[in-house]
Amino acid sequence: MLLQGSKATERPQRTTGVIVTPVEPAHEPAVPQPELLEKAHVYPPLTWPKPTVGQVLAEGLGGMSKTVLILLIFGAVLIGTAMGAALVLSGIIHGLGFDPAGGY
Repeated sequence: MLLQGSKATERPQRTTGVIVTPVEPAHEPAVPQPELLEKAHVYPPLTWPKPTVGQVLAEGLGGMSKTVLILLIFGAVLIGTAMGAALVLSGIIHGLGFDPAGGY
């Protein structure tokens, strides 16, 4: 049924009563008192040695040198793989009877 109008007095009246029953809250378990809880572990405060400028610089250079070495090795492997593929491809082309050097 569509409600007509916007004021409460213009809306149709409800013909049946609404029965409201109170809802009892759920019983929650009792919260233990703080003195009944186990004693918390006491840990010493976190401490760490403060590095010197030389230690930080040495560690940074060591990390950079490792990275540069890895990049150089990766580049050498990549170039070697490309040269190997070029030799195989040129061998196949030469085996088929084509001479790519004649085009230069």
